Amino acid sequence: MDVLLDSRTLVVAAVILACILSKERTETEMAQLAAFLTVAGDTLALLAFQPNCDCDSPIE
Repeated sequence: MDVLLDSRTLVVAAVILACILSKERTETEMAQLAAFLTVAGDTLALLAFQPNCDCDSPIE
């Protein structure tokens, strides 16, 4: 996926997404969602540094 966005556009998109995801959620639900997205983002960052990682192989 080759999408080039400047940093301001990414920040605005993140804020808009956060506002949409927070609607009608409790503080606990928002905290859980934030923790999940943090783990997902950190994992993506790690995978970016491991280009040879085979994510399709089964975990044993």
